[in-house]
Amino acid sequence: MDYTFRNGVEAKAGIVPLSDAFDDILFSSDWDYNPVALSIEKDLGPGRLKVFGAQLNEGDEPIAHDDFSHYQIDYRFKPTEGFTLNTGVTCADVADAYGTHTKPHINYGLGAMIDLGMGLKAKAILLGSHTDRHLLAASRDGEGLASKIELAGTVGKDRFGLMGTYASGERAARDSFWS
Repeated sequence: MDYTFRNGVEAKAGIVPLSDAFDDILFSSDWDYNPVALSIEKDLGPGRLKVFGAQLNEGDEPIAHDDFSHYQIDYRFKPTEGFTLNTGVTCADVADAYGTHTKPHINYGLGAMIDLGMGLKAKAILLGSHTDRHLLAASRDGEGLASKIELAGTVGKDRFGLMGTYASGERAARDSFWS
């Protein structure tokens, strides 16, 4: 169901294709992320606000209990022509390691995109995350940061891109990737 109210609020309910506010780093409708959800969008000030709640339920599973509720709020705006900022918070209410209680996993971040002209765009994204220790069956909560910078463009019909990412993690693990 898709309905736009007189005040400009756009509401979608049912199997709704959803993407994150951070260039599809976390989830994307292009990856067939289409949960049962209620999504509400509205132009607000200089940008656009989106709020949704979704429920992912794969039915009765004897081994893993990975059904969860997913909530998000994000805001995207253009301070000037060719420059876009976005911010958002995602919360997944996930079953703990024993499948007995639900605990939060939260992502939050800020992104920017600059149109450099001549078919070039620069993007930068900074994400933070918090995972309740019970979800990890660990002695402490999981905390982390991830970032992505990208330069992408088109020359004629050919597309190209250069991307770098960094993610904090275990000290012994490698935590950056360039492509």
